[in-house]
Amino acid sequence: MTAACNTMNNDTDIKIEENKKLFIEDLSETFEWMSKTSQEVGISEEYLGDIGIEIEGKLFGAPADGSITYDLTDRDSRILHDVHLYVYCNDLSFTDCLKHLEEKYGEAYSSGEEPYVEANGGAVEWYRFYTGKGRVHISKGDKHDFYQISYQNAEAPDKD
Repeated sequence: MTAACNTMNNDTDIKIEENKKLFIEDLSETFEWMSKTSQEVGISEEYLGDIGIEIEGKLFGAPADGSITYDLTDRDSRILHDVHLYVYCNDLSFTDCLKHLEEKYGEAYSSGEEPYVEANGGAVEWYRFYTGKGRVHISKGDKHDFYQISYQNAEAPDKD
């Protein structure tokens, strides 16, 4: 009985290209970029990925990072569609960030809590603010040491 031979070729080099992260001093400025092309905003080709742009900078003075995704119905045009940011609570607490958002955009027009789900980081508390042009959504799982902020252009919310 002979031993099986390993026919897998280990000489293959796999190259994964990563685009540079774009540094933006005030990440809330990216909200104004939505519905514009990367070219209109003046973003250099070295930062452009297949589906978006990796970003880093500050939000209300705290370090944050995330991404801007293109409108995926028209990838070739690289129309900026939405922003996703991540902030660590040690850098800026969720409560303090909410205060900054209220100062900038007024009271949240909607808020809630999603029930405990382990994969979501526990129970998730969330708030939505209208900027006059779009929606800021902030959420945090109670088991996470970070929270998420997303922005997308949107119609004004219905007033009850």
